[in-house]
Formats: sequence, C-alpha cells, structure tokens
Amino acid sequence: MWFRRRFRLPPTAPPAGGEPLGRSVARYLERAIGGVQASAELQAALARFKIAPPSKQDRDLPALYLLLEGELAVAAETPKAVRKELRRVLTKHFPRLANRPDFALIFAPSGMQERLLCQALLAGAIAHASTLLGAVGNDFLPSLAAWVDAVPHVALPVPFVLRTTIPAHDSEWVALFFRLARELYLHLERKLGGNCARSFFERGYDDVARRYALLDTFPVVVHLLPERLLDSEKLGKLSRGQIQNVLLQKIGELNDINGELESRCQELDATRRELVTARDDLERRVEERTAELHIAIDELRASKEKAEFADRTKSEFLANMSHELRTPLNAIIGFSEVLRDAIMGPLDTRYRGYAADIHGSGQHLLDLINDILDLSKIEVGRLELRADSVSLRDIADACRRVIEARAVAADVVLGFTLAEDIPLIDADETRLKQVLLNLLSNAVKFTPAGGHVTVSAWLEASGLVIAVADTGIGMRAQDIPLALEPFRQVDAVLSRRYEGTGLGLPLAKRLTELHGGTLEIDSMPGRGTTVRIRLPALRMIGTVAA
Repeated sequence: MWFRRRFRLPPTAPPAGGEPLGRSVARYLERAIGGVQASAELQAALARFKIAPPSKQDRDLPALYLLLEGELAVAAETPKAVRKELRRVLTKHFPRLANRPDFALIFAPSGMQERLLCQALLAGAIAHASTLLGAVGNDFLPSLAAWVDAVPHVALPVPFVLRTTIPAHDSEWVALFFRLARELYLHLERKLGGNCARSFFERGYDDVARRYALLDTFPVVVHLLPERLLDSEKLGKLSRGQIQNVLLQKIGELNDINGELESRCQELDATRRELVTARDDLERRVEERTAELHIAIDELRASKEKAEFADRTKSEFLANMSHELRTPLNAIIGFSEVLRDAIMGPLDTRYRGYAADIHGSGQHLLDLINDILDLSKIEVGRLELRADSVSLRDIADACRRVIEARAVAADVVLGFTLAEDIPLIDADETRLKQVLLNLLSNAVKFTPAGGHVTVSAWLEASGLVIAVADTGIGMRAQDIPLALEPFRQVDAVLSRRYEGTGLGLPLAKRLTELHGGTLEIDSMPGRGTTVRIRLPALRMIGTVAA
C-alpha cells in the first residue's frame, strides 16, 4: 500500500528487559514517525514523555499516540488508512495495549467511543466529588461510581432513576448520560454549592481532555458539560469539524427540550387552574383558622397569666417556708443539744435519750427542707453556683467524716480510692459536697450489713469521673428513670423499709448538671449500684491537688 511504502512502518522490536509497556510503545511510535517532519508540538511532547516517570508515561501515552497518529494522517494521502494500519500494527505487536481501558476507547468504533468518553467524564466528576462528600457520610456516590464502571450491564441506581430499562444502543446510553450529567450537577450544586459542582466537572473534563482531546468524537464530552462550563476557551481548542458536531448535538438537544417545554406548558396550564381553585379554598380555610387561633391565643394568654401567678405564689411560699420552718427548727435543734449534752446540769438518762431523738429528728427535718428548697430553686433557675478552686480529696475526706458513723452503725465498710493526678476543680465546694454526701447516704442506706461502699475517682480525656459503688439491693434498669424523679422511690416496699423522701438522687443529678456534668447509674437487682459523675475537662484547673 502507498502509505506503507512512504512511511515504512518499522517492525516492532522486543522491549528491553523489564521496560514498561508505555515506554516500549512510545519508542516504536518515535521510530514510526522518523520519516516525517515532526511538528514542534510533537517534538516537545516526545521530549517531555522521555523524562517523565513510568507512572506519568502511562497516563500520557494515549495523548501522545493521538498526537502522533494525527501527524501521520495529515502527512498521508489516505489518512483513514494510516490510522487503521497503525492501530492494527499496535494491536498485533502490543496485545496488552488493547486491553488497557484508554486504548480500548481509542481503538473503539465512534459510537462506542462516545459512550466510553461520557463514562470517563462522569466517572472523573464522581471520583472528585466523592473525595469531599465521602467525609460527610454520602453513601450514594460510591454506588453511582460502581454503576458507571459496570455500564452497560446493569440498571441505573437510586436516586437518579431516569429509566427502567437498560439502553440497547450506544446512542441511547449517550442520551442517558446527558440527562444523568445534568441531574448529578444539580444534585452537587444543591448539596455543596455551584463552585464545588463546577469544580468536580471541570476536573473530570481536564482528565478526559488530557488523553482524548484529539479524537473526532471528543465533542461529546464538551456537550456533556453543564452550560456554565461550556466556555470559549474549551470551544477554542476544538477543530472546525468538532465544533460542527457540538452545534449539531446542541440543536438536537434544543429540539428535545422544545418538545418537553410544550408538554410542560400544557401541564402548567392544568396546574394553574387547580391552584386557583385551591387558593380560593385555602383563603376560606385561613379565615376560619384565624378566628380559631384568636380564640386559642386568648385562652393561652389567660393560662400564661395563671401560671405566672402560680409561680409567684410558689416563690412567696418557699420564701415564707424558709423563714417560718427554719427559725423554729433551729431553736428546737439548739435546745435539744442543750438537753442532750446536759449543759445546764445533770439530767435523767431517759430524758437525755429523748433529747437526742428530738435533735436527730429536727436535724433530719431541716435537711429535708433544705433539699426541697434547693430543688425548687434549681427548677426555677434561681440556684447559682459559687465556684472556686476546690480539692476533691478534701471534699471526700469531709464526706467520709460525716458518713463514717452511719456506715459503722450499719456494718458497712467504706473505701476511698482517688487517683493521685486529679487536679483542683473549678466548682461550688458546698454543692459538690452535697452531691457526694447524697450518693454516699443512699449507698449506705440501701446496702445490707457486711456490704461495701467504695468511692473512686480518675481522669479521662473528657474530664473527671467520680464513682460511688455499693453492694446493696440494686434495682432494675427500667426503674432507674423512676429513681431520678423527685419524691419517688422504686416501689412501696422500699418506702416502708427505708426512710427518705426520694430527693437524694434527683438533687445530685440537678447539681451535677449545674456544673456542666452528667450523672449515670448502672444497677442490677441483688448486685448493687454504681453511680458515676462526669465533670467536663473545662472544670479542671491545671494544678494537681496535693
């Protein structure tokens, strides 16, 4: 053949030992064009290719091949024959080359080339989007990417169900890819904004253009881009024939859009008539509903005024109770101490016992009143913390002294295990002590004789953990929320057997939350209970408590 005689395609030489495929093919292509005056562009491309690392040579080989093939074809009188013969020789002598996806695309018929180019652009846009959307929990893009790779053998996944059957021809696939590209762009634009959506398609376009811009079918990629990306720079790089292909494709698409618009106009007209009817009905219903809302607002205003009055009454009652109950109780407690300790002179032993009972009951009643007042203040948001630098070890020692006598009387063993590296805490010492005392009192109260109550504390990344564990009667998991309600105990048997109003745990929980912490309970009937207080790291002061 004439072009064989003129160009004398050289025989392929076996690749050097261990030489990459891309380098072997490039060496052959350079020999093939030896008889033609190579353009400056091709010479520069060959020079860059030779010094590139193997991985980049593999990526750039398709573009280099198309550039060289184009120059051979321009120099020949029968360009199609040159292209065909060169592809036949490469397929024959470099069979691994035809198995590569990029060269499979280059050697494919034009219809299949268009489908493969669309796939490549969509795959690139999805891959770039997945690098960002994958970090925010987007599970749909990976499945779409898998579908694009598997085309044409599987149906389109959700959420872009554009058709129910698999297309039968490459042209139908290309039409489907056009619609899918628009839907994907709009989806990314809504999720991440127009700049990100355009960037993903732009980068996908650049990946394809770097390899296949010289293909006659390349305009299908330009046509696939969203309108905002179809700029003069991209069109300026196309040949006249390629631009004609783009325009023909756009005209065909506009015809399809016109048909769709006509159908949509008819639908919109029917919808407009329905909306007018719905509007009239809505106006009537709005008038009726507005009248009902005015009545409801009046009722709510009256209820709000009643609630505010009740809240003021409650506050006044608490203030009065604080004065009226605490004052006589302090007198009772003080005089009972005088009688109990026989300060004014000897007293009969029985009377001293009665005085001790009066003192203990008065003190218990005063503690209950204080708890009720504290809980009420917390509920109305009037209890303020007096934060200071406090030592957990000092608080634990003070609580031990208070609760130790009660534990000895109940035959319960107390244990304290505090980590050495616990720093000072920014907290209200009185309230934190109140929390720990309430938990210890509960633990001792519900632990049978011979049992153990242990207080431990340690640091975690999130902050400080204080745990009060006992070997007491425990409770079921479904009873724990009940135990955290004010004035409630798990069942009537406990309320008869164990004294108390059920304020210890609720008050401890509310005071812990005022410190920005949490209170957790683990319990099992017959196995005991563990209450954990977690104070946030921001409550920790850098200095380690002595």
